[in-house]
Amino acid sequence: MQGLLAFKRYYDFSGRSSRAEYWQFMAIVVGAYILSAILGGMSEVTPLPMLTVLVMIGTIVPTYAATIRRLHDRDITGWAVGVIWILNGISYTLADAVVRSAGNPLLLWLSKVAAGILVLYSLALLYPLVMPGDAKANNYGPPPASAGETLEVHPEVNNPASPSTAEDRLSQIERLAKLHHDGILTDAEFEQQKAALLQ
Repeated sequence: MQGLLAFKRYYDFSGRSSRAEYWQFMAIVVGAYILSAILGGMSEVTPLPMLTVLVMIGTIVPTYAATIRRLHDRDITGWAVGVIWILNGISYTLADAVVRSAGNPLLLWLSKVAAGILVLYSLALLYPLVMPGDAKANNYGPPPASAGETLEVHPEVNNPASPSTAEDRLSQIERLAKLHHDGILTDAEFEQQKAALLQ
């Protein structure tokens, strides 16, 4: 299951993540939140049970990392996620100012505009998360290979051509090592392909 790769790449904010990896990971996270809310006994007294807080703490970093890598797959900077925080801060500040000013109409209008912009931006950011990634290398590296895509996207992994130079061999071994590290290749597949390259 590719969704588990996001946990292996817990603090990895570089590179790219496939749609399958990202959305499977998000399904795991949402499932963990739902399960923690059920098991934690959410009530009016404790609206956020301790179990849910622990799940939140455990998944916040890999969630941001996976989202940033997913945006990288569409050649979009990860700073696009930071814009949400800025818009959220502006919206919250204006909403707080409305409460403090006893409902000032101008502040109320600005607060609604800021909240609307936040919602629209968030929806716009959802688009690249659901679309296929760039098929070729982009500013953030080569396309990610899922277990099912290995043959089509990286045919050299399953049938390495005999490289003409030592540098070609080294680059192919490095690529195999990356696929192995990302969990695409098993230990046996990695050793077999490496041995074929070194012959």
